[in-house]
Amino acid sequence: MNPVPTGVFFLNDEMAAGALQAIYEHTKLRVPQDISIVGFDDIALASLTHPPLTTIRAEKDIMGREAVERLRKMSNDERQAFRRKLSAMPADERRQFLQRAAGLSQMP
Repeated sequence: MNPVPTGVFFLNDEMAAGALQAIYEHTKLRVPQDISIVGFDDIALASLTHPPLTTIRAEKDIMGREAVERLRKMSNDERQAFRRKLSAMPADERRQFLQRAAGLSQMP
C-alpha cells in the first residue's frame, strides 16, 4: 500500500490548481479533509478554485529588486557565466525563465 501524503506544496498556484483538479477527477481524496494543497504566488486563480486554494503571497516587487541587486553585485566573470548559461537555454525555456524572474505570467 502506498502512503498518501498529508499535504503537497507547489512552486506556483497554477500547478496547485491543476493538482486540485486532478485529485477531484481521479481520486476519492477530499481537499482539505484528506490532503492539503498549497500554492505559491497568490494569483487571482487561487480564489476561484474549489475549494479556494491555500497560497503564499509572493512580494514580486521586493523579489525583483533583490534579484537586480544581486546581479549588480556579481563580478564580471560571474555575469559572463550567467549570460553563457542563459544563452545556452532553448529560446522557449529562456523566455519562461525570464518571465518568472520578472514576475510576469506572459510576455509578448
